[in-house]
Amino acid sequence: MTWVRGKACETMSLLKKLWPEGSDIQRALCVTSCSLFLEMYHSFLENREKKASEQTCEDRQEQGSCLTLKDVEDFCKLHCLSVVFQLHLPLSQRACSRFITSAWIEDLKTVFKMKQWCEYFILSNVYMFKFWSLDLLHLSDLSDEHLLKNIAFYYENENSEGLNLNVGDVIMKEYVHLWDTVSKLVGNFEVGNPFPLRTTERHFLKKTLSPIKDIQSVFGDRHSRRGQSQEVVELTVFRKPRSIGANLTESSQKKMPNLGFIPMSCALVDEFTGDIMKDLPFLKSDDPIVSSLVKHKEFDELVHWHSHRPLSDDYDRTKANFNERTRDPRYLRSVQKYHRFQRFYGNSLESVSSKLIITQGAKPKKDCSKSRSTKTRESKADIIARENKKRLIAKEEQREEQKWNTLSSSIEKEMKRNVSSRMKKLEEFLKSCKSNSVKVQAEKAGLTACLTAWKDHCRAEGVWNVIRVAYLDELEFKEM
Repeated sequence: MTWVRGKACETMSLLKKLWPEGSDIQRALCVTSCSLFLEMYHSFLENREKKASEQTCEDRQEQGSCLTLKDVEDFCKLHCLSVVFQLHLPLSQRACSRFITSAWIEDLKTVFKMKQWCEYFILSNVYMFKFWSLDLLHLSDLSDEHLLKNIAFYYENENSEGLNLNVGDVIMKEYVHLWDTVSKLVGNFEVGNPFPLRTTERHFLKKTLSPIKDIQSVFGDRHSRRGQSQEVVELTVFRKPRSIGANLTESSQKKMPNLGFIPMSCALVDEFTGDIMKDLPFLKSDDPIVSSLVKHKEFDELVHWHSHRPLSDDYDRTKANFNERTRDPRYLRSVQKYHRFQRFYGNSLESVSSKLIITQGAKPKKDCSKSRSTKTRESKADIIARENKKRLIAKEEQREEQKWNTLSSSIEKEMKRNVSSRMKKLEEFLKSCKSNSVKVQAEKAGLTACLTAWKDHCRAEGVWNVIRVAYLDELEFKEM
């Protein structure tokens, strides 16, 4: 495989010198894969001959025969011609060609495998064409086996009958150009001339009784009336005159009913297809095929769609509890064991906190008129009691504030001497204080004293950067 990979890179580099103006992926892959495949098959035959010289006659017979190098050259010529047809024939015209039912011979299986390996190594190293003008537009249309079979069938059967294939000078010049490039890329030996395409008598297709399958047109003329039959003639890439091979052409001429599609509507299909649906014939609603699809009677489903087991309802399931089997003591004992096992199994599971969901009705809206009436009905005694309560709360806050004012000055002075003892007194005051506003003032004063003590400690230790940060924090604290 290393030899093939290196040979593929060498072939691609040589192609860039032969075609400096660039090319497309179909032509480039055709010439590089064919040249690499011919050199690979040439080395394969040489190794086979060396091994055969060392083997006995019995071993040679068991090994069997294979295609010669000339046979492989003819096959590569047919492949190059099919690539040229791909370049000049649209896919719609190639789809209308005749269908060859004959299969490839057994000896071509090795050829196809080797050729696929060559194409793989070429495509896997396509990055070598990075600075070369390579058109990758038709990357999805690199080969057409259907077209290759048509060309092989023509040169094996129809060309010998006297049918000359006149495809024009453009296609033939393109084919000669591709084959000349292949001969230049192959350096180990000389390949044959582009003409004639078949130099050997070896058939690549197996012989069958009916090698051609008629492709009959399903769609009739849009302007013809429905119900009229039309004459369908086999469409081929290579059109044959009636005098040659008339038996094949006459067998393909037959009459068939004018078919059509069943009308249906789908937004996704309509958007994807566009105007193509207008060119297709559709059956009318009164057509017997369409009318046969209409359901005249609906039936109940009796079985499951996937297992075809009969469907059952609650009545069928509960009816089984009252059959004769329920009276059997052994059956009842097994049911009892089963339920006991289920209970023990449930208890062994991890405890999961259950959540009780209670549905509540909508809460009634508050009646504004009722609330207003309750306010007006408030007695004078209630008003006096509320005012007295407010007055007591205000007096309590004033008392706590006076208490804090007497303690704050002593706490701030003693905080510099002994921080821990003063913090304990401050915490005791905060526990006994009931006014929230006074608590905020006391906490703020305690934080300020702690910050000042920490700054003095840092200044004594010589940590100026920490003091600077603390100063900035103090400014932020004062702005709060």
